[in-house]
Formats: sequence, structure tokens, C-alpha cells
Amino acid sequence: MAAMAGRDGIELVATRLASGMPDHEFARLILADPTAILLDSGAGGRFGQTSYFALPTETVVDWKCEEGSGDPLERLRQLLDRVRSPADPPPGFWGGYVGYLSYDARHLFEVLPARHPRLTELPDVHFVKVEAVLARDETSGDVWLREARVRGGRPSAKNGGARLRQLLSGVSHAAPRRWESTPGPMMAPNEDAHIQRVLAAQGLLRRGEIYQVNLTVPWSFPRPADPAALYLALRERNPATFGAFFPCGADTILSLSPERFFCLRQGKVQTRPVKGTRPRGRSPSEDQALAAELLASTKDDAELAMIVDVLRNDLSRVSRIGSVEVREPVCLESHATVHHLVAEVESILAPGQSVVDLLGAAAPGGSITGAPRIRAMEIIDDLEDGRRGPYCGTLGWIGFQGDADFNILIRTAYTARDRLQLHAGGGITVLSDALAEFAEAETKVRGLWEILAGREMRRGAGPLPSGESS
Repeated sequence: MAAMAGRDGIELVATRLASGMPDHEFARLILADPTAILLDSGAGGRFGQTSYFALPTETVVDWKCEEGSGDPLERLRQLLDRVRSPADPPPGFWGGYVGYLSYDARHLFEVLPARHPRLTELPDVHFVKVEAVLARDETSGDVWLREARVRGGRPSAKNGGARLRQLLSGVSHAAPRRWESTPGPMMAPNEDAHIQRVLAAQGLLRRGEIYQVNLTVPWSFPRPADPAALYLALRERNPATFGAFFPCGADTILSLSPERFFCLRQGKVQTRPVKGTRPRGRSPSEDQALAAELLASTKDDAELAMIVDVLRNDLSRVSRIGSVEVREPVCLESHATVHHLVAEVESILAPGQSVVDLLGAAAPGGSITGAPRIRAMEIIDDLEDGRRGPYCGTLGWIGFQGDADFNILIRTAYTARDRLQLHAGGGITVLSDALAEFAEAETKVRGLWEILAGREMRRGAGPLPSGESS
């Protein structure tokens, strides 16, 4: 057992429980408890070094924009101010708060229109407390039990380390649950309608109202009876570096996100916006050609550069003067179904600033709104047919020590009453081809769609007949 005693209230304790545990067995822990949370880096790689499994002890923030009462971020600030970890804690998540801000949490930061009715009962800001986590090293497969013991506090017996040990010991004996598609109608977006939205946005771009705007379209499926089994099937097809399975009351968020919103480690901030997409090729030569095409694209390069400028401005609001730096202006990242262009921006938080201030300065993410962001969000509300819900929000963890890691909720599905919603979109510029933008949205959801539908995706299918089941 390794322990670090905190001088100001927290003791961090870690115990290795399993050596070389397979990735799929660790992910199956979500089948063991209906409240179980998985912060999933199953794709591994440079940034997906650790996955976390946790059971929440209590809900600490639950807020809907229509209610308009209280400040959910101030509540988080108060909670973080109550306890402190050791002066030099080890990296990663050792306990704290897990949760999300939906896209509609934008109403916390700006006065913006909201002409669409609420689609889901999921709140717009929701965080739960976590006192112990199982952490899986994605390189070695080792699993550690991490506990943050608050001196003078009263840790919850029902969700402490003993319960996590019990769940881990039983995972290899648990009966497998395979996901089966749920009968019922499924709906795809109308290609012609989206083309008209893109053309309308380009009219505003030419008039100089914006430089870029992110437009999205929805797909809708019957609500799954077993969201955990569905998530396991989705991640097997399309593992993600910043994935998440997050139950919230009667609803669930299932994310296969490839995009980090920001990581905060002892005052150092890193953000990695994603812009530009091509499908993976069916042969090595085709795959290489598509990757080269993306890297050579003037349109996609300009799109990424504009979002980098948005994020530089966001970070400068809460960072030390002169510390904001573009570490990688553009690089290629290849995932199971797509290639992306990605940039990397870093900064150092200014004295007195925290993860709460960072969320307030940067949410919603520039990569899923546009530039300038406020006008882009007004146009999104005008042109899109409904609310985005959690999609295009952000989900992640905040440690008791003040560190944090959040994704952008793209490649994300969520339950909405009797349906499962799935969205995709892309950044629109004056160089965009409207037909290609719709094809890009289909490319982004192809892996998820084919698992949900149980068949190959049809190009530009439009709305499916109401009686056609998945």
C-alpha cells in the first residue's frame, strides 16, 4: 500500500488489486451497478493513459437552465474550497467530483436565445461526489484502488473501497449481457434540409457576421433497455480516448469522444481542439491518401486555426499573461473510423484561478460553437431544429486536489424519454461544400449508427420510414 498524508485534510491511498487486467473486463464493471460511472480511455495512446471506474456517494450539483436558481459552478467552488490534498499529489483522479455541463449550460455565461423545448430530463449541470476509484493503467493493464480519505470527514460505507474490491473480484464471474437492437422506428436527418442550413450559414459568413459556425444534425433511435450493454458494444467497435458511461437518474450519457476539452494539472492547462475529418480508408493506400488529403486541405486547416484563436482568447482570460502557447498548430490523429486534425494549446492558470474559472471562461467549447462564439451560438439556435442536450457539452472529473480532465461530448448518445439521441456535425466556413458537410456528419456517426441499426449505413438516406425498425 502506498499512502501520502495531506497536511491540509486529505490522505491519498492506493492499492494494486489486479495485474494485467484485460480492457474489456474492466469496462464490464459498468454492468455490476446501475449507478456505475466509467471514464474510459480504452483507445489508449498518448493521452489515454488511465481509465477510471467509480460509484458515486451523493449528487452535489443538479441544475436545469429553466430553473435559473443558484449558481451550480459556485457550488462546485465551495465544495473544492472545503478540503485540500497534499502539496504535491500524484497525477490522475483520486476522488472528487464527476459530472458534466450540457451545451445548454451556455445560459450560465451569456444571455442567449432558447427557442427549442427541452428534449430530455437530463439536467444541464450535474456532478456527483466520488470517494474511491478503480484506476486502470492502459499500458500495463494494472488496476489500482485509489482512495481520498478526508480527515475529519465521514466517508460513505456503501461506496467506499470495500465495495469496489467486491465488484472487481466478481467481474470475471458475471454473466455476460449482449446488447440487442431495440425494435421501433429510427430517424435520420434530412440531407436537403441540412444543405439549406449550410447555405444559410454561408450567407451570414459572407456578410461578415461570423468567421465559422458549427452546425449539427440529429439521429434518433428507440431507447435501449440495457444502456450498459449498448456502451460495451459501441466501444468495441469504436474505442475512444476520452469516452464515458455516465448514468444520471433514469437517463444515461454514452460518449465515445476523441476530443479533450482541457486537462488541468497543478495549474498547467492543456486543450486539444479537433477540426477536420476524413473517413478511414478500406485499404492501406486509400487510408494514407485520405489522411494526406486532410493534411493538405486549406479549408480544414483554416477551420482549425480559427478555433485555436478562440481557445487562446478563452485561456487568456484565466491564465498568466504571456503563458498561452500553441504547442502544436496542427497534427493528424487517426481513430477507428476517422482521421482528424488536432491542435494543442497550453497555458498556466493565473494566481487565484481554478478549474471552476476555467470552465466559466471556456465552455461551451469553441470547436463546437464557432467564431465569434456568442454570435455563432445565436445562429446555431436559429438554424438547428432542436436542442443539443448534453451533446457538445463537456464531461469529466475534478479531483479534490483541484486538478481536472474534461472531454468534449461529441460522438455521444444520450437517452431522451423513450428515445436515444445521437448527433453529428461540423464547422461551416465560406469554403465549405454543403453536400460534403452532410457526408462528414454521416462519417462521424457511422460506427455508432451501424451498431445501433444492426446494418451498414446508407449514404444520404434521409428520414427512414416510421415503421422501419432497427
